[in-house]
Amino acid sequence: MRRPVQLLALLVLVPALGVGAASASAAKQAAKPRVTKAVGLSASVESCKPAKDATGGRAVFVGSMPQIPGATRMEMRFELLQASGATDPAVADGFVKLAVPKWSQWLKSQPDRAGFVYRKKVVGLVGPGVYRALVHFRWRDADGKVVRTTARRSAGCAQPDLRPNLVPSSVTAEPTGTDTADYRVVVRNTGRSSAGPFSTALSTPGSGPVSELVDGLDPKERAIVLLEGPRCAPGTTIDLTVDPAGAIDEADETDNAITVACPLSTSRR
Repeated sequence: MRRPVQLLALLVLVPALGVGAASASAAKQAAKPRVTKAVGLSASVESCKPAKDATGGRAVFVGSMPQIPGATRMEMRFELLQASGATDPAVADGFVKLAVPKWSQWLKSQPDRAGFVYRKKVVGLVGPGVYRALVHFRWRDADGKVVRTTARRSAGCAQPDLRPNLVPSSVTAEPTGTDTADYRVVVRNTGRSSAGPFSTALSTPGSGPVSELVDGLDPKERAIVLLEGPRCAPGTTIDLTVDPAGAIDEADETDNAITVACPLSTSRR
């Protein structure tokens, strides 16, 4: 049972840097400030830390813009975009804008700077999803008129799916009578968080499923579930299903069931 991915509350830190400011003495000596350092036009992700628990991950996005002829002030605006369900930035698509308080206000440089660089740190990013920044840039002249606008997108910051993932991986069996057998089913949690109680079920041809309750599994842990059921015939198949009732919200609901050959064909002594 997959639930909609939601963005946790975000904390935004916004230290701004103006680059290449003219010194007071240089400003007095010339009508136009002396450029001491230039920057390029770009939007980038400076750091990306994947989430390890429910507090979420974090990222620092950076916008950078140079001064252009005819402009005296630079401005930029950040928008946070999310591709929900994706875990690979290289193939993520379907990005949508997220409504983040105070994220998208216009930010202004001081006048007569050679460049403008602004960093934003965002925390509480939840997965599965890929996040990127869309940075809008504009330049104004001395009269406040906008003389140029453009925009850039940053690279993506991927956040993993933290939910558990239950998988039946193998089964062995021993006959206990003419018509019955004990089945030992190995179940693994390949996800990133613990799973609560769930059932494991086994079905043989011509009979209904038998099931057993498992107390739970921690991440990367496995359990051996003992099931007593009808004896399968060599050459037939049996069905194994974990969490058939869908009680656990998992990262992948498509790998909960497998069909395997009757293990008695190889395990009979």
